[in-house]
Amino acid sequence: IPRTIDYAALERATGVRKDDARSDVFFLGCIYYNMLAGAPPLQETRDRSQRLSKTRFTNIVPLGDAAPSIPKVIVKVCGKAMALNPDDRYQTPSDFLTDLSAVAQQLSSAAAGGESAPGIATGQVFKQRTVMVVESSTALQDTFRELFKRMGYRVLVTSDPHRPGNSFTDRDRPADCVVFSTSDLGERALESFNRFADEPSTSTIPAILLLGARHPSWANRANVSEHRVTISTPIKRRELEATLDRLIPREVLRTSV
Repeated sequence: IPRTIDYAALERATGVRKDDARSDVFFLGCIYYNMLAGAPPLQETRDRSQRLSKTRFTNIVPLGDAAPSIPKVIVKVCGKAMALNPDDRYQTPSDFLTDLSAVAQQLSSAAAGGESAPGIATGQVFKQRTVMVVESSTALQDTFRELFKRMGYRVLVTSDPHRPGNSFTDRDRPADCVVFSTSDLGERALESFNRFADEPSTSTIPAILLLGARHPSWANRANVSEHRVTISTPIKRRELEATLDRLIPREVLRTSV
């Protein structure tokens, strides 16, 4: 099987044992490279000896040369995934995913603002932020999940308005911000938002109360502060992103990929 031979060739060229997860990272990088450049990084051949040759890995055309229009920060992420030295690669697929998600957020922000996103030129990579959404409607859950993922966030969704208060402790903080939606939950979302503000373990956690079209007057009943706000729907994506950036500023994970 050609791909099995590719794995064997990489393991031989890099001196790692079989089933080393970093080899999976390398070939994930190859898939990503192919998607971006429109051509595979490894020279295709059916000759077994050529397929096992180390030169297939050392002669890869850099992504920046194969696709000059790709932003440099993406080139760096892909290059790190495909580093020939396993110690220079991402050590786990999740590490790779973290940087991909952070870069996606930067590029998304740049596209929305019509300008270069912070970190694109300098190679800064930001820590992925997590949002917990409280919404009981399955359709709206999917909408919120897709929206926040496109914005680069890790998304947790629950239909239980009591879950946020039970999930956060002094030691465990599953999300950076909690979004309570009144669209389907109604007053239960408002009550949960206020209770979240009153509990000692959650009073400092940023939170947003999304007021449905029928509930704009509930803003006067919400326990708001500098890090707890209300937003009436419909809301523009740029406004939501700006609010989240204010409540949970991005944390630089590293200055080079």
